[in-house]
Amino acid sequence: MRAKINPNDVKLYFTQLPYDSETDMEGIQYAVGTSPGGTDLRDWPDGKTADFDWDNNKSGNMVFSGWGGSTPDRYVTIPKANLPQGARFYISYRAVNGQGMKSSVRATGPISFDDTRPETPSIDATYRSSDGQLEIDVDNIEDPESGIKSVAYSVRYPNYYLTIKEWTEMLNQSDIRNGTFNLSESINLDENAIQDFTDISVMIYITNGAGLQRTVRRDLTFSDSYQFKNYNSNTAGSNTLPDQSF
Repeated sequence: MRAKINPNDVKLYFTQLPYDSETDMEGIQYAVGTSPGGTDLRDWPDGKTADFDWDNNKSGNMVFSGWGGSTPDRYVTIPKANLPQGARFYISYRAVNGQGMKSSVRATGPISFDDTRPETPSIDATYRSSDGQLEIDVDNIEDPESGIKSVAYSVRYPNYYLTIKEWTEMLNQSDIRNGTFNLSESINLDENAIQDFTDISVMIYITNGAGLQRTVRRDLTFSDSYQFKNYNSNTAGSNTLPDQSF
């Protein structure tokens, strides 16, 4: 099973359907802990008591799209109120058959309910007027609570309400990316269409594991030009400035 975090619950999607050809299924049990297989936050139910009713017919209906009855949802739902708040946890699960025998234990996680947006990253940009190349560096991307799901960028002329580059993904994780990391992107703009690169803004859009977003804007200045950043003062007189004609 794989967990999907929603504002008010966690849905556990079946990646493999339970089935018992001899005694049928009693259902699915789950426990919650701070590590995979842990039960320190919520223990298993007693005996063959199931948290979710599930039998062979449900698995069959799902495989054969309604064979013998209506097709059930491919997930079970745990309300947010039944899960810990503010801490990372794992949901462990197992199937129980009609005789109370349990399957092996598997787990999904880490999971956390996050009410805060991702941390604010630092953005650096370098524009090279000779060929219209724009280098974007996004550093210190992180969300300590729920990790990062995706990062996208856009390039705009905000003063003219024009978009030069539509939202483009720099990162799109099938799983959550945890820890602090950096991303870079190099794009070619039409240098003939850029009248003044200091009118350009780079927008960064970050989504965390809980689906919350943060948008950060970086307005380019003269000091973001490739020529300025690569000017070597050691090869020029002390009063010489880099050429400011772009």
